[in-house]
Amino acid sequence: MPSQRQLAYKLLRDHGQDRTYSTARPIPSLQPSVPPRDKTSQQQATGILLDSKQKPHFYRRFYTRRALRILPAYCSLLILLLLLRTSSVAFVGLSFVYLANLTNFFGVACDYAPLWSVAVEEHFYILWPAVVRKVAMRRLALVSATIVVFVPLLRAVSFALGHWTRVD
Repeated sequence: MPSQRQLAYKLLRDHGQDRTYSTARPIPSLQPSVPPRDKTSQQQATGILLDSKQKPHFYRRFYTRRALRILPAYCSLLILLLLLRTSSVAFVGLSFVYLANLTNFFGVACDYAPLWSVAVEEHFYILWPAVVRKVAMRRLALVSATIVVFVPLLRAVSFALGHWTRVD
């Protein structure tokens, strides 16, 4: 019987991709954008979370590993941005609490655009462990599918209404 992690990986990877060896070539538009053996960090995190769902110290283990992997490089970059005076103190302060993607709401320029995507990713990592821990496997699949469908629709409506901003 496959583990929860294997089931989650199958759910999140290229749906319906036939893994049998065949001479037929798959339709290019239906091929996954991520090669089958490469997982996104979100897929890896979901697998780790599913594997440790029943273990003690679920949140502490996950966030400690995450902090040890991300914080040294992230804090070093923020300090470097300040030392080189390439970013404002306000921007670095907001980035320190992972709000680089929301700087325009605070009237602060986004001085270093790559931190925008880091902030979005960290927002995912703040919320997703609680979802994985609290939601049953089938419902987790439903939540994931809803996100995959709903977010692009919400984005399209937002763009149609003229609610969009540029990072640069």
